[in-house]
Amino acid sequence: MKHLIKEFCIGSIDDVMKIKEKNKKEFHRFETCSHLEFGGYTPTEETFNFIKNNYKEHSQVVMIRNTESFVLKDENKINKLIYDIKKFLNLGAKSFIFGYINDDYEIDQKLCLKLINEIKKVEGTSYCFHMAIDEVVNYNTAFETLIKLGFKRVLTKGGKTQAIDNIDRLKKMQELYGDKIEIIVGGKVDFNNYKLIHKETDILQFHGRKIINTSQN
Repeated sequence: MKHLIKEFCIGSIDDVMKIKEKNKKEFHRFETCSHLEFGGYTPTEETFNFIKNNYKEHSQVVMIRNTESFVLKDENKINKLIYDIKKFLNLGAKSFIFGYINDDYEIDQKLCLKLINEIKKVEGTSYCFHMAIDEVVNYNTAFETLIKLGFKRVLTKGGKTQAIDNIDRLKKMQELYGDKIEIIVGGKVDFNNYKLIHKETDILQFHGRKIINTSQN
């Protein structure tokens, strides 16, 4: 089997504390958030620093988001996003995830560029697009836009429902764009089904709150 990358989505230090010693080699990266009940908002400094100090072998992707909607026009909230990017860059963050669309259900290039330009002020940084991709009217146009904007990775479930229901579309995404942008599958992906999704799609990266088994057994 090819080398698979698992990204563990967490919303607090409490989530991190559930990780057992046996789990540490079972995943590679954190998506660091808060308020997972809303799909994930920008994390606290405390959560970021806790992971940074205690999981030095694992990378972090910092969520940049402060509203449940993927359409954002409020300048104060946009300025807060930029403020948060600056703050986490100063704390040592190297990778960010965000995603916004416009009223036409296309990638909001103007807003994304504002955030990208802030991130790129620090060398060696990268940025990823989150599941707002699954709200667009045309996946092909959206993928081409993300590639043009320089996104390293895109998180998708391949449709409106959970990933396991969208195997055909995920496979097509990988065939068309997998050599131009990294595709990571989320949407009810867990330690039981990620290998099946890989087998059917040839995608190598998987994301979820249950991507590792943190139970006592």
